[in-house]
Amino acid sequence: MFSLMISVRLQTNQAPLDLEQVLFQQLIQSYKVLMDTFDTELNKELETYICHEIFSDMLSDLEVYGRENGISWARRRLSFSNLKSTRSKIIRKISEETVTAYPLNLDVKNLTLQKIRKITSNEEQINKLSIKYVFNPSTLCSDNDTYLLVLIKSNVRHHHLRYTLRKTWVKEVYSTIPKAKVAFLLGYSFRERLLVWSENRTYGDIIQGDFIDAYRNNTYKTVMSYKWAAEQCSGARFVFSVDDDMFVNVKLTKQFLNSINETIESDLFSGMIVPLGRPAREEQSPWYISKKDYPYLIYPQYLAGCAMFLSQNVVQKINMIFPYVKYLPFDDVLLGIVANKLGIRLHSNEFLNNVHINNVTLLHKMIANHGFRDDEFLRKTYYTFTSSIHLDTL
Repeated sequence: MFSLMISVRLQTNQAPLDLEQVLFQQLIQSYKVLMDTFDTELNKELETYICHEIFSDMLSDLEVYGRENGISWARRRLSFSNLKSTRSKIIRKISEETVTAYPLNLDVKNLTLQKIRKITSNEEQINKLSIKYVFNPSTLCSDNDTYLLVLIKSNVRHHHLRYTLRKTWVKEVYSTIPKAKVAFLLGYSFRERLLVWSENRTYGDIIQGDFIDAYRNNTYKTVMSYKWAAEQCSGARFVFSVDDDMFVNVKLTKQFLNSINETIESDLFSGMIVPLGRPAREEQSPWYISKKDYPYLIYPQYLAGCAMFLSQNVVQKINMIFPYVKYLPFDDVLLGIVANKLGIRLHSNEFLNNVHINNVTLLHKMIANHGFRDDEFLRKTYYTFTSSIHLDTL
């Protein structure tokens, strides 16, 4: 926490609005000094937006005095409500400027139509990910009558966690939601190959790619999931992409899907929106990305990758465009860029949360919650959760 003092010297004939404008400009300059990572190429709207976001609460009750020759001549309580009204416009402008500049700068909406109509395109593919399946449950959606496809991104080493998932909320998905299918998405590990082979032989629900299972290969896992859903489970009405450390409230999941009308379903891309994420420039950070790979100050808004709902229509479009967008190691950011290029609106879902909540009562109000990587903790939480449901119905 830090304090900020701004001195404003004005002529006595300046109006209160001028005072606010001058103070705000000094605020911007002070912020630039305080934040040495602040990029000088920021446009005016972004400067205003960031300063407003950080300091508006602090300044909302600030009383400003102007003095001339030791005499107080003006007193004004600052209000930044006028800036709040421009928030959505600023975010939209920033997102549009970022993604249109990001390779490739092409009309992806028209390209998608060409793909749908099977018209040959002259656009060059710059992201030629060639992923081969080690394990492919090709018969999982063979009936072509799937209502919900749940794709769980899982670390290849998490055998015990997947076992517990199958015994808890995954089992409930099958018993509660008609025509639901569940599969686990894995990368490859030579050390784990025999255990994965045995696991797949037992359950037959593993989709494994030939890429190394590592955090910065999450995009490979996501690209594989969209490819599999689009090509081998194209009859699925909805897709629920979720990490293996998420606790899922199946009852609320079913209620949410039942509430979706035809208009929303045609363009459904729902999750927890991250409005203006900043790229990490510190090389020691797990989220580091160089300016060469991503030169912009912010990411366009995107959905947190831990849990998101999609309609089959959106899955098909994104799968078509993946090859034409530059690879990023962060799958949720890449999806945000692709969605923005396609004009797909992000739907905010307040019941999906990537902040861990260790409270069973609150879990009853959420579709999914993050932080259940320990299989024993997941098992105990699930049985406490389901027991409280039964008690409520007595």
